[in-house]
Amino acid sequence: MTNAEIQILQTLASQHASVAHKTDPQSKSLKERISLEFDKLHDQLKSRGVSRADLRELYLAFYSLTHQEKQRQSGNEAREEIWRKELLEQQRRATLNFVPIDGRKAVFHRIEPGTFMMGDLVSQKETTISKAFDLMATLTTQMIWRQVAELANSKLNGKYEINLDPSHFKGDTRPVEQVSAKDIQTWINALNELSQAGEPALAELIPDHKQGDVYSLPTEAQWEFVIRGRGQYKGTYHFGDKEAQLGVYAWSESNSDNKTHLVAQKEPLVIN
Repeated sequence: MTNAEIQILQTLASQHASVAHKTDPQSKSLKERISLEFDKLHDQLKSRGVSRADLRELYLAFYSLTHQEKQRQSGNEAREEIWRKELLEQQRRATLNFVPIDGRKAVFHRIEPGTFMMGDLVSQKETTISKAFDLMATLTTQMIWRQVAELANSKLNGKYEINLDPSHFKGDTRPVEQVSAKDIQTWINALNELSQAGEPALAELIPDHKQGDVYSLPTEAQWEFVIRGRGQYKGTYHFGDKEAQLGVYAWSESNSDNKTHLVAQKEPLVIN
């Protein structure tokens, strides 16, 4: 969902909360209009995989939070400001669940710390990840690479000259490729500089972004920690040891036709 669509849903929920227990003709008319607008919004979103149940769940979250806000009004301005910030954070977290993982936005998942056996099955050693970290749900796509590069090239006073379209296999939501380690680090440095400067476009590109957030490649230990499901998976692969199942979860030499493919087309690695 776009920010504008989320705002429409939030407005409808807020209006509904304001007349929830009223039965006068004007309130009934408003409720009918809200229902029609909800149906209209769902018609726009269903082609993008947003079900009516999912949309209603988010609507009810906004509705409930509006009620909580009204109940907390106490005349104490300092306390109301704290509550307001808490509600905004709850709303922000609720909307993150409805950002599609399709490579058009940089969606990150929180990975909680833990201990796991790192390395191949013959020479494993116990390794501890002591701090939580965030990891992007997909590989960096050509669309995301290009948008950051365009921002860097135009807004950082010529400090960076990043190739907007380096990939051989073209496609907005295919992974970016044909980039060196130096190219990647330059791109990350530019992204961090834009973040420190408070570039507003990053909040649209990275749904959970806040000014000053710092981005980097995952360490080898962080990457393997995720692949092993925070230590839950003991086999050769996160789904077990049957290589015949690999094609369900990943592209490889046997099924890729020697080219890249759109991200988020395989079964996901789910971590509890």
